[in-house]
Amino acid sequence: MELMFPDKLLEIFEVVNYERTATGYIFNLDEKLSPPQGYSFSELESKGIYDAVSVTDFSLRRKATTCRIRRRKRLIKNEEKAISKKYKLVATGTRKTEEFAALLKGLNIYYSD
Repeated sequence: MELMFPDKLLEIFEVVNYERTATGYIFNLDEKLSPPQGYSFSELESKGIYDAVSVTDFSLRRKATTCRIRRRKRLIKNEEKAISKKYKLVATGTRKTEEFAALLKGLNIYYSD
């Protein structure tokens, strides 16, 4: 799996399952359980997972590849304040991974969704 995804992605998320469709592959990734920096597990309460965000990545075997990424919701127990980690996973103005968008831009076929 390390060869198929951007380095940053698998440090933060884990592949929970995937689907092979007629037009490509869909990988479902959930944020790992590690707490946000500056917090411990004992300070936080899990509040589920946000809806998935779809991101286009490099094609595999000439088929489209989509990553459905879900982040975790957490509550700081003694503050009753919701927090979640923020990540820059897509190129600005697109739904493409930064690496894939850079390739398209280099090929002069860069576009936004």
